[in-house]
Amino acid sequence: MDERTSHMRVEDFEEIASRAPETVTLEFLDGRITEKAAPDGNRSTILAWLTRRFLRARPELWLQSAPRVKVGGLRRARARPDGALTPAKSLVEQGPWADPDSVLLVAEVTSYDADTDKQDRVEKPRAYAEALIPVYLLIDRDAGEVIVHSEPDGVRTSAWRVSRSGRTSSCPTPSASPWKPSSSRNGRAEGAYAAGMPHRGSPHPAPEAPAREWVAHDEAVRRDTYRLPARPEDPALALCHGNGRVREAALRGPGVPRALLPLVVVRCADWAGPVREAAREVLDRSGAGELAAVAHVVLRLAGRRHGGYAAELLAARLDEDPGVREAALRHSAREVRRWAWRRAEERWGLPTERFAEGALRDPDVLVQVRCAEAALRAGAPVPPDVLDRLLTARGARVRAVAVTALRRHGEPGRARGWLDDRSSHVRACAQWAVRQAGEDPLPHYREALEHPAAPPSAVAGLGECGGAEDVPVVLACLDDPRPAVRGAAVGALRALGGVSVARVLPLLDDPSPGVVRRAVEALLPEAGSLPEAVLVARAAPGREPRARRYALRLLDARGGLAPLRVALRQAHDPDTGPHARTVVRRWTPRDAGALVAALPPSERAALNAEITRAGPALTPYTVRYLRWITGLRDA
Repeated sequence: MDERTSHMRVEDFEEIASRAPETVTLEFLDGRITEKAAPDGNRSTILAWLTRRFLRARPELWLQSAPRVKVGGLRRARARPDGALTPAKSLVEQGPWADPDSVLLVAEVTSYDADTDKQDRVEKPRAYAEALIPVYLLIDRDAGEVIVHSEPDGVRTSAWRVSRSGRTSSCPTPSASPWKPSSSRNGRAEGAYAAGMPHRGSPHPAPEAPAREWVAHDEAVRRDTYRLPARPEDPALALCHGNGRVREAALRGPGVPRALLPLVVVRCADWAGPVREAAREVLDRSGAGELAAVAHVVLRLAGRRHGGYAAELLAARLDEDPGVREAALRHSAREVRRWAWRRAEERWGLPTERFAEGALRDPDVLVQVRCAEAALRAGAPVPPDVLDRLLTARGARVRAVAVTALRRHGEPGRARGWLDDRSSHVRACAQWAVRQAGEDPLPHYREALEHPAAPPSAVAGLGECGGAEDVPVVLACLDDPRPAVRGAAVGALRALGGVSVARVLPLLDDPSPGVVRRAVEALLPEAGSLPEAVLVARAAPGREPRARRYALRLLDARGGLAPLRVALRQAHDPDTGPHARTVVRRWTPRDAGALVAALPPSERAALNAEITRAGPALTPYTVRYLRWITGLRDA
């Protein structure tokens, strides 16, 4: 987590805020003082509506208006949310700034000032997540959305949902939050981490958990050290304690559990020298297998100032013990496998068959490519069965490496068998290899299309290698009963520059979604020649949402007033509304005023009424901008 520092102390800000006039609302976020915009009538109305809703649903809770709340890491920030949902009288006798422990939900309503985007959408979600406030409800008036941030892990909100205005959005139940203060200060502290960490329900992450969870656990415990006892009994808390002496004592104790070895790796990069030395002594006593099991944490911290020791120790142990290398090559974390295979290529001298096995079995594409290139490296003898296995690999990137290697191994003619590969990447490599052998791949594709059962890859290959004289052959494939062939034909027409509007436009009604999508992409450059009436009719209510969205997309590319009017009519539609509102926001032709002025008075009045009807689904700024560029006044 990035460290954010400030030259101003929190106490100095509190003094400034206490002396500010009542009409001025100050906040302290990310080490800087910000002034919150004064509420307008709409914001007050929204908060009043929220109060009524919460009273109806949870009468025992109060929605406090503009409370002063301590937020951020170590409570080093101060916020004034528009509303905070708390148990009744829970903020009594808490001083000028209240702790967030009893806050179940904070609500913010965006204003229209310049700092809204940075404060409400960036800084405050992070500050509230660091304070472990269960729910942050942001009512974004500019975007016309309600955004719910929930499930904080002490660093960020791990779940959020967005809904448009006018549609139902379920809000997480605040009382279901894992953060529940207990009567015991120490019990509250130690129990909070079991509930608030990303791993949920355990005092620390599982040994095989992602490295980011171990780093988040360390940061969360250190951030809230003031909640812990002076000497925590739980080693998972003691190893992350803010007091360096406590961390060192935990490392030099009777023995660190093997399940906490990732925290020992974290402490090897500690800023305090004695803690680093103690952690490195523990790590030195660990076996190569144990070190390989936590390699993902080692590599995660290798970039830190003092993180290189654990990485060097891991590399040395694996170099010395061939029996443990396999654990690194099969590690569950892909970053470990990438590092291990790179080191295997550079230092371990694995046989060609082992690299081929990695290329065929590893799920990570980058590992597949590295292993295939290592198995087929230039100058090294390659068994024929290895090359054959890589040529028939499931991964397209592996097949491409193998096809390219055919020329190095003196067999470029074999690449003809991969000219019809389903992957365009493999076909390109095969076409290159065939040309290197002194042949032309184009006759192969022309001959393949003479048969009625030609595969889709042959149609695509003709588009990649052919010319204008091959367009009639590709046009005939548009009538093929197989959807894959029709889609490949549309793509080939685009590559050959032979898109025929008369032939491709009917494909917008094709039963295959893939064919329709490729037809739309082919028609977009020709949108200016498309009949406007046909597209408007296709965007009318009654058609399926996908067809209406595609028609609106083509209208938008065509330009003019039609896309605006169609989008305004669809602004409230639950299926096509989001795309329609985007079209409205982006509609900014230079001749907008002339387009509207050329309309008859009745059509101008109809356009004005359409803007008014779509207004609730749009932002106030968008409505004002539309009226300004069209020269229309409010009805």
